[in-house]
Amino acid sequence: MLFFICWGGVGGVGWQNVPSRKLNKMVQLMFKVIIEKDFETVWLYYSNFLNISEWDPAIRSAEALKSLPEHVGSEYKVVNHYNGKESEVRYTTRSYKKTDAEASLEMWGENDQSTSFGLFLCSQRGPNTTEFQYYGEVSLKGNLCLLEPFYMSSLQKVGEDAAVGCVKKARELWGKAELVTEKATTEKIQVPAGQFTQKYITMAKGQIATWDFTTEGQRTIGYSVTFNKNTVVEYVRYENLKETVSGAYTAEEEGVLGLKFDNSFSWVSSKCVMLRLESGSIPMPGAPQQAPVELPFHVLEW
Repeated sequence: MLFFICWGGVGGVGWQNVPSRKLNKMVQLMFKVIIEKDFETVWLYYSNFLNISEWDPAIRSAEALKSLPEHVGSEYKVVNHYNGKESEVRYTTRSYKKTDAEASLEMWGENDQSTSFGLFLCSQRGPNTTEFQYYGEVSLKGNLCLLEPFYMSSLQKVGEDAAVGCVKKARELWGKAELVTEKATTEKIQVPAGQFTQKYITMAKGQIATWDFTTEGQRTIGYSVTFNKNTVVEYVRYENLKETVSGAYTAEEEGVLGLKFDNSFSWVSSKCVMLRLESGSIPMPGAPQQAPVELPFHVLEW
């Protein structure tokens, strides 16, 4: 199973912008499934980590080593099958949160070859409609990092198989489930010296946007996020940014999400931000899908 670093909370605005946990990340995975079944039933199944081998083809078995009634601190032994070999990973439940309509589960896994972090999320989208989301990231340890180019494509395939397996199992259990497709864009954004640049995307209610960015040449950049002019992420200045900063936002109403990249403090050097943005509508039963509409980003004078 591939796990992606992302922290998700329950309550408030669902999951908001999420700063990277700064692992040496190698592969990211994100998929969403809309299931025509009530929230409690869907969450009961997917939050039980012992069920993971039933829908992820790469997991041969999952065994509970320590089960706690509050979930946090529970430990599991998972046997993975990858490239014709089996390996054992120990997982620990780091966080478990649940309300009447939203829930999240965070898992941390490790063995002598890799470290992984994962997030399972579930939210009610209607009386008998539930959205299940999974984020994952895995990072290799030691000299294995040098083999990243050889592992990348095959690990991505493992992730794709997990998404397909999740949909198949949901259909087997409850009849109807659909994988949500995403629109992804990757671009380089020039931020002139002494100015800032904003990237805008219009969002429908229930729509999800995820993004990650870094700077070309490990440059210093300021960053903040708003939705309908309300602050989502407070301004932060990344000095000599080396890591990738990741974020996600779910719109509770129609509006405009704005990502601001600030270079107003530099009067000489321009900066180049490499941004990857994904946005997708949530297909509600009986409702037409709305394709995300992207507005051009604007360079504003200092």
